[in-house]
Amino acid sequence: MKLALPALALASLAIPQSAVACGGPRNFALIHSGLPNPLPKDTFIAEVEIETSDQWKLYTSGLEARVTRPIAGAYRGERIILRLPEENSCDSPFANGRSGLLVAIPRSREGDAWVLWPALVSQYDGYRLRDGFQFGKSPRR
Repeated sequence: MKLALPALALASLAIPQSAVACGGPRNFALIHSGLPNPLPKDTFIAEVEIETSDQWKLYTSGLEARVTRPIAGAYRGERIILRLPEENSCDSPFANGRSGLLVAIPRSREGDAWVLWPALVSQYDGYRLRDGFQFGKSPRR
């Protein structure tokens, strides 16, 4: 029993500190099934195709995506990078597919691409932001 506490302490160091406990199923996705009315202000909205299947890049180098149809926002390039500052244990980025509607906030540029902070949506809301939704400090949910 004396070894149990040191082993637990070491195991806790291996858990990423940025992860947030979900308390339920992983259900927050990148792709939206519909758009809120009115559209959120100062956002980038487009139909996209995410080019990689490595969802963990969302929290590191970024997920590269191709814009197939711009809907709102000033950016008219074809390539974007999706990135979030921290992983959340509730996230399942591809739960609603890898292509479709994306709502995001422009954060910076890398070369010829915008780096965007995507709004994640829950399966419990039909993968859709509520009508009247506007971004506050964080685009997460």
